[in-house]
Amino acid sequence: MAVIYKCNGKTIQYNRQWVDADGTTHPGSWYTYSEDQRAALGITELIEDIPPDSRLFLWSMDSDGKITSTAKDINDSTETIDGEVVTFPGVTSVMITEIKERQADMLGSTDWAYVRKTDTNTDVPANIQQWRNEIRLAATAKENQISQAADIDAIAAVINADGWNDWPELG
Repeated sequence: MAVIYKCNGKTIQYNRQWVDADGTTHPGSWYTYSEDQRAALGITELIEDIPPDSRLFLWSMDSDGKITSTAKDINDSTETIDGEVVTFPGVTSVMITEIKERQADMLGSTDWAYVRKTDTNTDVPANIQQWRNEIRLAATAKENQISQAADIDAIAAVINADGWNDWPELG
C-alpha cells in the first residue's frame, strides 16, 4: 500500500524538494515535518487502494489513489469485425491456457527421458513417470476448478486458495 502526499491539490514526492503556493521551496526532507507543520502547510496523506488482480479485473487509479474496477467477463465472446468473426477469450479460457502452459513447461523439463527411451531403449526412471502423471492430474484438477467457477468471485476464490500455486515436485 502506497501513500500519496498532496499539498493544495498538487502531488508532492517523498524525498524530493517542492515549491508551495507561496513560492517557498521545501527540502527533500519535508516528510520529517511534524504533523502540525504538515497541517499548517496543507499537506495531506492519501492511502492508495490496493489494485485488484489484473487477470480478473480491468481497473484504473485516479490521482488520489482511488481505484475503479470492473470484473472481466469469464466467458469467451465473439464479435464481427470487418466481416470476420473474432473471438475474445474470457477469464476462464485465459486461466486454463495458463495452466496448460505451466503443465507443458514442467513436462518439457523431463522430455529428455522419453527421447533417450526412443533413441537407446533406456527405461524412463519411475520417479519421472510418476511425477509426469501427478503433473497431469494436478493440471486437470486446476482446469476443472476454473471451469466450474460460476463467476469472477468464484474464480478469485479458487486462485487465492491455499495450494493453488502448488505443483508436484520431481523427487
